[in-house]
Amino acid sequence: MRRFEGRKKNIGENNEEKVRIQFPRDLFDEYKTKTGVEFKLALGVKKVRDFPIQTMKDLFEKPLSATADHVKELLGKSELDGLKTILMVGGFSDSALLYEKIKSSFQSLNVLRPHEAVLSVVKGAVIYGHTPEIIPERVCARTYGIAFNIPFDPMKHPERLLGYYNDRQCTREVMISALDDEAKEG
Repeated sequence: MRRFEGRKKNIGENNEEKVRIQFPRDLFDEYKTKTGVEFKLALGVKKVRDFPIQTMKDLFEKPLSATADHVKELLGKSELDGLKTILMVGGFSDSALLYEKIKSSFQSLNVLRPHEAVLSVVKGAVIYGHTPEIIPERVCARTYGIAFNIPFDPMKHPERLLGYYNDRQCTREVMISALDDEAKEG
């Protein structure tokens, strides 16, 4: 799988007509264990196979389109009005196909991709860990934490949070955030 991961980054980068993929040995071994027949005999597949570049592009078309559609949806949010640049980071951002898809889908925006985009997230996390004040604000789609029940107090808690646990009144939807900031309902 690592070989495939490495190859998928470069698909579309060169003017190659074919992409050579080496199937993992475990695939052949597992097939023989399950069926008792050699994989290459049953399916006529060798351990290495050349695929036409278009086949490989077609393989990734669905996730590429889904990613571009998601970015388009995000760009429709009012808080992103005036955005001029998309910075692509993370593992899939290393893909030449994704980079080209995003560039062609958002021609009015500057699209940047650092070398080794996959490492950008890790490097950013390390920098942030050593110097948290370097990032003044962070918006998260979700809050992660630990849910728990505490005794219900009608003076503190709204009626909609009333729940029962072991026949005792308690609050529902209360959690301790795993983040340093206070978790807000919603």
